[in-house]
This record gives sequence, structure tokens and C-alpha cells, in this order.
Amino acid sequence: MAKTIKKITCPQCGSNNVLKHEHDYYVCNSCHTRFFLDTDDVTITHKHVTQSTPPPFNHTVPQKKYSVGGIIAIGLLVLITIGAVIFNIVNHDKAKLNGKEDFGAYESAKDEYLYSSSREKIQTVKIDNNKAVLVNVGLFDKYSLPDDKQDHIYVFVHELPSGKILKKIDLDVDLTIKGKESNSITDEILMFRDTKNRLFFIINKYYLFRFDEKTLEMVNVSQSYFEGIKELEVGIAGIDYDDRRLESFLQVTNNNGVKYAYSHDLGLIYKYGGNEYKKEPFSRILALELPNPTIETHYDFTKFNEKYNDKPIQLMKYNIKVQKGYFVTNVDFQWFHLSYYDWDKGVQVEGDKFGPSTYTEVAKRVVDYKDFTPDRKYVDKGKVLGEDKEGVIIAIKMSLLDSEPYTVQKLKHTDGSILWTQKTDWTYISEVFAQVSNDYLVVKADYRGATIIDTKTGEITDAFKFEYGKSSK
Repeated sequence: MAKTIKKITCPQCGSNNVLKHEHDYYVCNSCHTRFFLDTDDVTITHKHVTQSTPPPFNHTVPQKKYSVGGIIAIGLLVLITIGAVIFNIVNHDKAKLNGKEDFGAYESAKDEYLYSSSREKIQTVKIDNNKAVLVNVGLFDKYSLPDDKQDHIYVFVHELPSGKILKKIDLDVDLTIKGKESNSITDEILMFRDTKNRLFFIINKYYLFRFDEKTLEMVNVSQSYFEGIKELEVGIAGIDYDDRRLESFLQVTNNNGVKYAYSHDLGLIYKYGGNEYKKEPFSRILALELPNPTIETHYDFTKFNEKYNDKPIQLMKYNIKVQKGYFVTNVDFQWFHLSYYDWDKGVQVEGDKFGPSTYTEVAKRVVDYKDFTPDRKYVDKGKVLGEDKEGVIIAIKMSLLDSEPYTVQKLKHTDGSILWTQKTDWTYISEVFAQVSNDYLVVKADYRGATIIDTKTGEITDAFKFEYGKSSK
């Protein structure tokens, strides 16, 4: 019987703007329906998906008849495979592969998860007034998995401060689908918070998930987050986030290839691609006035400047106007050279000045600042870790040597006096997580995972470690 060849069109909207993926299914670039073709008569079968997560695909394998000898051979092969897996697990700590640890067998939703530590996002979330969890979203990459496994996204939810694993989630996303402009190995996972302090994760610059602090689940909001926005009604082709420049704004590309900066919190959307710099999204975001600002007190160490290497490193205390959702960047305090012509006085002005070095619009929001500890001497690489009602917690080095460990101190808010001091063996602090309460804060030191600092006593404990790609708890 002759087959009728049909034009491949979307069964949902009728568009022929479709893209074939390696798993033998198609994605409509107009409405994002995913569908596949029956092999018998090339009849289109489909399941319309209202969220961006693709449906699972079951690949059936034709049954074959085996001889008795074949069955025995298969049984021996299974026994050999089981023995190899057991040997690999037992020798996990000793095994090496190409200079790296051999991670062993992939065990989904079991005691051991594997991940690429350079491609993960970790953050703390309050689940009620007295409790918090640490959410760890990362990637099982093809370099640490057996050949028959694909890249895979995992989620750990840890209790704080104990580090106990409360939930493990296998995130059901098709990582072969990449959003517009997704071309870097660091693009797999991006993270941001909204003005309600809810935590969001962007996967492959295409999927958008919100962590639900009540159910401890990842909720797919790839479509619902953008509902009602006229410019995005044609569908989403890419989602990006730049925490250094955009604050609550996402960079969203629609299916017509038009790129926007969109803030769900503020209800604002700006188009990219104008000829005037002042009309570009970042300039417009930066120039937004704060309608209802509050004044917050912040601390930061001055930045080292080679041209002014005779100037001391200072711990600055400053007050600044802020409002959630509006652009706020770190205010860097440092020495810099002024050179301009004063038209009012008719003279050229040259000189050195100390002050906030940032965007002019942000600098104007700084109310005042001072050297918080004028009688102390610091070296570069000091960090402000957090604070409570009593004081600010800092990490400092006594020398510039890379091998020099950090010392953690708590300084009283009112006069900068030292409340407690704790020596550590950390030589590097890779990340400071949001403080989850007035009782403790969480940092990632020397790639250990989550290290807990008791803000009252200064006691430091490792709640759990991520060592060579495995979670130890």
C-alpha cells in the first residue's frame, strides 16, 4: 500500500515552522507544542503541553527470541556487570580516571548524586519564621556519567543548619532544547529572586522554575510567568538573567526574535535594539526613580588600586537608599583621579578623590559613609559575610599570601569593637549565601559546600560537604 506523505505542520496551530529534535519528535516554534510522527503512515500524533517541560518518550524495543546458550551468555554478562558496579562503588575513593575521580554508577533518587560543581547554583530559602533550607540545583554532566546517560538536572533540598537531605528531585527537562543565545557551558543554570524573595531558576535559557517554599517542589512557570504581556504573546524563545546589571529584569527573546528587558515585579518591559544609548533598557532601568525608598546600612572593604597603593584598605560603613525590584549594585569605595573642566570657574580641575565609585545614578543614592574602623589595618581580600542586630561579620587575612587562612570576626555596629574572633583553615571563600536568620549564616569556603557560622558565638561547623562531585549527606 502506498504511503501518503503529509506536510509536517503543527497539529495545534497549523504552523509549518517546526524543528526536529534528536529524540525523533518535533517542536513548533510558534506555539511550543511538541509532537512526533507515526512511522506507518506518517500520521501526526501529538500531545499539547501547557508547560514548557517536554513529555517523556517511551522507546519500545522489538522482542527477540533467544537460544538457551544465548540466555546463559546474557546471564553471565549480567553477573559480570553487577560485579563491576560493586567493585567500582567499594573502590570509589581510590579510583581515578584521566586524573579525576571516577564517580562510579549513576544512581538517580538514591543516596548519592553526582554533579559538576562548576555548574550549580546554591541558595538559602526561608520556609517559615524559624526554619530554612538550602536549595542546590546542579548538573549531572556527560563527563561524569556512563556513556548511555545524558546530561541531567538534579535538585537537593537540605535542612539548615543540620544539612540533612529533605528532598531529592529529578528535574524533568529536555536539555537538548536550548533557548536563544544559549551557547556557554555556564548557561545551563541561572538563578534570581523576586521582590517577594521567592527563588527562581532558569534552565538552558529556556525553562523557568520557581522553588515552592511550602511544598519544597520545583514549579514550572515557563509560560505562566509571562502571561498577559502583549510583546511576548507569540511565545518565548529564550530567557536570560544578568544579576550585575538588571536587578528584577529578565532578558526575554520572543519567537519573532525580538529581545526585551522584562520585570514581572514592576510590570515594565523595554525593547532592545534602539539607536540611542539612553533608550536602551539598561540606561532606562538605571535612571528609574525610587518611588518609595528605604535607607539601609551596608558595609564593604575598599578596593585596592595599584595607582594608590600607599592608601590603606578601609572597612566602610554607609547608608544608601534602596527599593526592591530597582537596580542596586555594590558601591565600591576607592581612590580615583579627577580631571575635568569647571565651566563655572573657567578652570581645569585635577586632583585625587576618595568616594563611591559606581554609576552616577547609584552614587547619588548614597546618603553618607565613613571609615568604620579607622584605627585598624587590613590587607586586600577582606570580605563582609553578613550581620545581625548586634554586629557585622567579616572575614580577613593577615597577609596577602594565597595560603594565608581567613580569620572571621564580629564587629559591634555602634563602635566597631570586636565581639568575637574565630580562626579558620579556609584559604578561599567562593560564595556567601543569603543570611537565613539572626542566629547563623551560610558560606561556601574552599569548595566545601555549606559551612555554618553561628553569629552569636562564632562557632563554625560544616553542615555538609560537596567533595569531588558527591554530596556526603
